[in-house]
Amino acid sequence: MQPLSDKNPACDLRQQVLPDELKGRNWGGFLLPLFWGSANRVWIGLIPVLGIVYSLLSLVLGPALPDLGNAFGPLSLGVSFYLLLKGNELAWRSGRRWESVEQFRKVQTAWARVGLIVNLLIIALAIWVYLHAASAGIGAVGMG
Repeated sequence: MQPLSDKNPACDLRQQVLPDELKGRNWGGFLLPLFWGSANRVWIGLIPVLGIVYSLLSLVLGPALPDLGNAFGPLSLGVSFYLLLKGNELAWRSGRRWESVEQFRKVQTAWARVGLIVNLLIIALAIWVYLHAASAGIGAVGMG
């Protein structure tokens, strides 16, 4: 595959059609939208930051903020699913310079692996905390 360069007329990826081999799901964008979005210049991946900022502001400002309930959870989940379905196209056209289709695929595969590892570690930690709390009789974990 010919590398993309400034001499290549197809270098403006925003105008270029997504190559067929890149069509498909983007698990890195789904599993780590905040970090994947920043690294790939896909700014919609930063939407989960709004929930974090709102939570921090609500600690400081309390009732001065409008009650948004749990609006950011579904919004963040929606962004994750959008990136799962459209992440390759968004990253390919983001303005980041990709040397080739193969290099793009390698980078996205690495993001998917890191996302899987991070999410498995989070799940393992949550299970450990749950089991630890249950064995110590903390909270409502052992009710039944």
